[in-house]
Amino acid sequence: MTATMAPSVASPVSLRPANQQAQLLTGRPYVSFSQISSMRSCPKRFQLHYVNDARPDFLPASLVYGSAIHAAVETCFHAMMAGLHPSAGDLLHAYRLSWQEQKSAAGKDLSIRYAKDQDEAVLGEMADRMITTFMASPASQPRGTLLGVEEEFRVMLDRGLPDVLARVDLVYETDNAIVVRDFKTSRAKWSQQKAEESADQLFLYGRVLREMARSMNKPVQGEFVVLTKQKTVQLQMLSVAITGEGIRRTQDAIAITWQAVLAGNFYPNPSPMNCVTCQYKSQCPAFGGH
Repeated sequence: MTATMAPSVASPVSLRPANQQAQLLTGRPYVSFSQISSMRSCPKRFQLHYVNDARPDFLPASLVYGSAIHAAVETCFHAMMAGLHPSAGDLLHAYRLSWQEQKSAAGKDLSIRYAKDQDEAVLGEMADRMITTFMASPASQPRGTLLGVEEEFRVMLDRGLPDVLARVDLVYETDNAIVVRDFKTSRAKWSQQKAEESADQLFLYGRVLREMARSMNKPVQGEFVVLTKQKTVQLQMLSVAITGEGIRRTQDAIAITWQAVLAGNFYPNPSPMNCVTCQYKSQCPAFGGH
C-alpha cells in the first residue's frame, strides 16, 4: 500500500495512467469515497455532478447542516490537540460560521432547500441541542492520544485504480488499538447491523492506517459516532472491527465501481431515497431532463 498526505494537483504527464483517466473524466487525479458512493447510488447523478460539472438545482439543507456540524466537532478536537478546553459555545460558533460560509459560497442563485417545518433557525436550535449532547458525552473526550483531525490521505489500492482520497474525521491511540472514528448525523438511531453495512469507509481508513498501526504493534479499530436529528438528540458510539476481509471487500467494490465509470454506465437509478433530495433531478432523463 502507498499512502500519502493529499498533495496539490500534478501535471497529467506525471500521473499514473489510472490517475490520468480520473483527471480526464472528473478533473481530479484521484477518486474520493463520496464519488464512489455517488456512482453506486445513482450513476446519472455521478455523471452530472463529477463528469459534466452540472450546476445543481439547489443546495440541500441537510448537506449544509451535516458539514456545519462536522466543522463544530473538528473545532473541538483541533482545540484539544492544541491543549485548549473548548466550550459548547465555541462549537456553536464554528457551526454558525460554517453555515454562513457555505451559504455565501452558494451565492444568490443557489437556494438552500429545507425539509418540511424546517428553516435556518430551526436547524440552528437543533445544532445547539446536538452540540450540547455531544459535549456532555464520552465521545467528546476520547480516552487516548489524539493523532489526527480531518486528515486527508491519498492511497493507491491497486495499480489499475486511481488514488483514492480518504478524509479521516478523527484518529486516536488507546492502550489497545488505533481508533479511526467517523461522525454521522442521522434522522434515526442506527442499529449495529447498519453500522456494519456502512463500514466501507472505515475499512478504507483502516487500509490507510494499517502500516502505522503495525509499526505500533496495534490493530485498527473502527468507530461510528451517530447524532440523531431529533427533538431529544441521541448519541451512539458503535464499534466496527476492521478486518482484512472487509478491506478486501471494499477494495473490490471500488474496483468494480471504477470499471463502471470507465465504461460510461451512467444510467438513472430512480428511487425515493435517491430522488427526493437530488440536486440534479431537473436534468435527469428519468424526469424529462437531458
